[in-house]
This record gives sequence, structure tokens and C-alpha cells, in this order.
Amino acid sequence: MELKTCTQGFAMYEEHKKVVINAVYRCNKTPQDSDFEDYIQEGMWIYIEYFRRYRDPIISEDEVIKFNRLAGRFVYLDLRRHMNRERRGQQLAGNSLEELTLNGDEPAASRRSEETVEMRSQVNQLWEVLNDRERSVLSLRYIRCLSNREIGLVMGLSSSYVGAIRRSIQAKWLTLESESETLK
Repeated sequence: MELKTCTQGFAMYEEHKKVVINAVYRCNKTPQDSDFEDYIQEGMWIYIEYFRRYRDPIISEDEVIKFNRLAGRFVYLDLRRHMNRERRGQQLAGNSLEELTLNGDEPAASRRSEETVEMRSQVNQLWEVLNDRERSVLSLRYIRCLSNREIGLVMGLSSSYVGAIRRSIQAKWLTLESESETLK
């Protein structure tokens, strides 16, 4: 079986752009939205990757129709996941930087519950023991809600190495938690 290439996928995309455009519209994005073109670009890459992985032949018109139905659904679902991840990231960015204060600032308001203050303290302690790479991974994962693969692309690391860094962060977190439990 011949391996499909990105060039072939791009050619297929060029012939069937409407599949991606319709998936973006289904995500409630319109050309008036500032990020519409970003979603079209992201959808294009998802479509091309799906084309590369698609196992069945795409020769007849019926096979093209079947592929595009599946690809449209796949693009839509992936874009929705991306949108949800962005939304969570924006919520966390609005809250976490103020409430968890990763930069070591003092609490901004005295009305915070004891749990929030304790959590901030633990996060600040964790931040102090992490190296720069671990801090970057932590920020990208929990502030920007990126996956290991996306973090790896941003930082130039493999996703498995990002996973190892995250496990190291978790180990340090557990150590700090057990130390704080011992002090209680």
C-alpha cells in the first residue's frame, strides 16, 4: 500500500476546501471573527493529517464523498477540542495567575478561603523548586492548556520527554504535599 504524502493531502484539500470551511462554520466561527482564518489553517492541517492516515483508497466519487464526510467530522471534532482547550486556558489564565500567583506575589485579597491561600503557598513553593524547563512545561500545560505534543512542538522536545518532565513536576509536588502534611 502506498503511503499518502502531505503534498497529496494538500492537493485533496485544495479540491475540497469547503469541507474544512463547513467544519469551521459548525464551530460557530464566521469570516467576521478575528480567528476565522486561524481555524481554517488549523482545519487544513487536520484534514491533511487525516488524509495521510486514511487507509482506504480514494479513487471513485463515492470514496471521495465518504472520505470528505469522515474528514469533515474529524476536523470539526478536533477544532471543538482546540476551542475548548483555548477556553479553559483563558479561564485559567484569568484566574490562576491571580489566585495561584506563580510569580511569588502576596495574596491580592484577604477574602480568599484558607484552601486557596494554602494552594497558592504550595504552588509558590513548587515554583521555587522547579528549574526553568519545568516551569515552562507547567505554564504551558496548566495556563495555556497545551497537550504534551503541543508543548513539545513549542519547546522543541519530544512529547515523551515532556511527559517525563511532567512526572518530575508531579513528584516534586507530591514531595511538597507530604512535607506539608508532616508539618500539620
